[in-house]
Amino acid sequence: SNRLERYRKEKGRLWVSYMDTDNNYTVNKDLNVESNLTVGNTLKVKNILDVDKNIFFTSLPTSDPSVAGQLWNSSGTLKVSAG
Repeated sequence: SNRLERYRKEKGRLWVSYMDTDNNYTVNKDLNVESNLTVGNTLKVKNILDVDKNIFFTSLPTSDPSVAGQLWNSSGTLKVSAG
């Protein structure tokens, strides 16, 4: 797969880093983002039709935020604000 795996042992724990020649990065476990996540091109969600795979939007505004492109929850209907 042209991926280089670099292993390092420190304080009894084994760490692995992956390097790809195509500038892609693969996360094999959960990725938690505590602040903003900016996607510069396309966001793809795979396997969403599986029963145990879901997308959750929590804390969406319940009225139109008047910000173009922002999602909001209109009584259970997902909407996109026109701005």
